[in-house]
Amino acid sequence: QGWVEAMTSLGRLIFFDQPGTGASDPVTAEALPTLEQWADSITAVLDDLGSREAFLVTYPGAIATAALFAGTHPSRTAGLVVLNGHVDPPDRTAAQGEAIDTLVATWGTGELQHLVNPDMPWNEEIRAAWAR
Repeated sequence: QGWVEAMTSLGRLIFFDQPGTGASDPVTAEALPTLEQWADSITAVLDDLGSREAFLVTYPGAIATAALFAGTHPSRTAGLVVLNGHVDPPDRTAAQGEAIDTLVATWGTGELQHLVNPDMPWNEEIRAAWAR
């Protein structure tokens, strides 16, 4: 909780869920948003909340969206911090490819949260909430 207080002491803190994740509107696997649409959703959130610019803090799974937004909206980007970021090596291993395939196959189903949090209580209501 201390980091939230530290960040809010610097300015307004907005938690943003990309379309299809967290509390955002659900998407289907057949109609996943493009990277551009995800980046545009940052603009929509900022506009809706009356924020001219943002200092983006992002993590794996949202890095590409934040980077695209920062690159295409430099006047609206005060800064970009990437947490736990890395560049995939050109010689991706079979295990890395399998992990990516699993991520793609489970995106929007809520099953990924069960895989990364196996000790968390789990039922259909929780799965559906994570699948949004």
